[in-house]
Amino acid sequence: ELATITMTYPRPAHCGACHGLVDTDDRPLTLTLGSDRYWNTEITGQVFSAQRINQSALNLRDKDALGRAWDIHAQRLVECRDCHYSKTPPGHLIAEEDAGTAAPADTLRSCASCHSGGAGHDWLPQPDRHFAALACEACHIPQIHLPARQQVDASVVTQGGDYLIAYRGLAQGKADQLGTAYVTGYRPLLIKQPDAVGTQRWTPVNLVSRWYWVDAADDTPVTKGQLQQAWLDDGRHRSQIVALFDGNGDGRLQDTELRLDSQEKVQLITRLLAARGVEKPELRARVDVHHLHHNVALKAAQRDCRRCHEPQDGAPFTIAGYVPGNVLPDDATTPALRQAVALDTEGRLVVTRPRSISRHKAGPREEH
Repeated sequence: ELATITMTYPRPAHCGACHGLVDTDDRPLTLTLGSDRYWNTEITGQVFSAQRINQSALNLRDKDALGRAWDIHAQRLVECRDCHYSKTPPGHLIAEEDAGTAAPADTLRSCASCHSGGAGHDWLPQPDRHFAALACEACHIPQIHLPARQQVDASVVTQGGDYLIAYRGLAQGKADQLGTAYVTGYRPLLIKQPDAVGTQRWTPVNLVSRWYWVDAADDTPVTKGQLQQAWLDDGRHRSQIVALFDGNGDGRLQDTELRLDSQEKVQLITRLLAARGVEKPELRARVDVHHLHHNVALKAAQRDCRRCHEPQDGAPFTIAGYVPGNVLPDDATTPALRQAVALDTEGRLVVTRPRSISRHKAGPREEH
């Protein structure tokens, strides 16, 4: 007997099945990170929920003061399909004559197609200049209140066979235990990006760095299975790896010891990969740019001019807590960041925030 799938309008929960956490429940919001289940939430910290943040079951910094909803659009009953839609039949609520001008992208309605830019911005000096220079999200997503991926170290594997993943906005605890961990969230990085009509505007993003192995003979990535075969023997780290990596001599490797922080360690893993069929192992790095469009705030939007314009507000944005194998990200993945990326005194890879938006010229294009 064949199963029947009824066609219906897409609901937010349907979109959330692939794109990130969409919460429509009346129970306190819970969340477990550390897998690919909520992909967009993993890489950005965004959730789509009408619930007030302080009613969640998460241990957030200054939680009692967070009386706003996770996203103002969810609170106002806007659904995913209201902005993400097809312009081809069976059509959408947007007028046919406006379909070609709402946004060149096939599936995204621009903010201006619903919102009048001048309304509610009487307090803003030189509003036209700001609207021309800033994406709406630059002020209306001033803070992400959840953790997000910062660094994926796929050059190593844990004894459980997983890559090492570090999160920004997670001060204490683990990403899969956000009810007891201490979550601080993070302030997005502003970089210049082209919008839907090609205009360069300052836009909030999260940057996720990744270190990984490839077979340079044919430029194919080394799979997790191949890396597990090189690192593990019968479910445990190989003895020669433990002998070289075990800094405290306890016979097992802590996460802080799973680092390719010497050429001797890089050479050992290179030999082990080569012995398992990887013809020419090579360690590479990249940085991926992920735009922020959700977790939009209304009254909590940024209104402090000093946040962008005063020089002392130039705290660096950390891309990676350490640099495996001393391999820096390829400039081709972040061409316009090359002048802003540097190693700090503690060996972290950071992007220097614009010391003043009005003076800062550089900004990467999206490489996806």
